[in-house]
Amino acid sequence: MLQGLGLKVDVYVHGDFCGHWAIDTSGSRRMPFHLLTLGKAWLHRPEQEPTLLTAGDLVLFPYDY
Repeated sequence: MLQGLGLKVDVYVHGDFCGHWAIDTSGSRRMPFHLLTLGKAWLHRPEQEPTLLTAGDLVLFPYDY
């Protein structure tokens, strides 16, 4: 689906994480996205319950806060 949109992307973080971690993409002036390829992670957003993410989940952030 994404390939059909003709998007251009820059990969600026590709890594293995464990424990507590966070990635701040604010100020990048781009539409950040995160693809979880292995394991599980929690997505925390203001004023919402955390969402469990699993391998294959894609999260798009339409705004660069």
